[in-house]
Amino acid sequence: DGPIRLTLRPSTLHVGSPPSLRVTLRSAGAAQVVYPRDDLYSFHIRGPLGEVDCHQSRLPITPIVDLYRRISARRGVSARIGTHACPEAFSVPGVYEVTPAVDLVYGGERYGLEALTGRFEGVPGLVRVVGHGYVAHPLDGTP
Repeated sequence: DGPIRLTLRPSTLHVGSPPSLRVTLRSAGAAQVVYPRDDLYSFHIRGPLGEVDCHQSRLPITPIVDLYRRISARRGVSARIGTHACPEAFSVPGVYEVTPAVDLVYGGERYGLEALTGRFEGVPGLVRVVGHGYVAHPLDGTP
């Protein structure tokens, strides 16, 4: 409903592997100028063990004019975002519902650009987590 479309690409992760999620940021209408950085994305994760909010710590910076991006409905900007800040978020096999969000905090006033700012939430996407091989679970409690 807003000026931005944020989508999460469905993916399969493996338990114990460093998880990363692929997101795409596009304009919902007219072209927009944005300053996307990996540390501006966050995720609300609903899985077999409950819910958790996952975000990286944000490093304050001075924006570089060359890193502003013009996005449209057809041409967006994609990133693969690591979820190292939440190591337990995908710790068991199952299907997870992940809602991406982005905080666009860098306006372009310094460079005479009209860059979009604000917090934008995407639609939930699915992530499947699989284990490593077969694990035996005896019924009588003996190893």
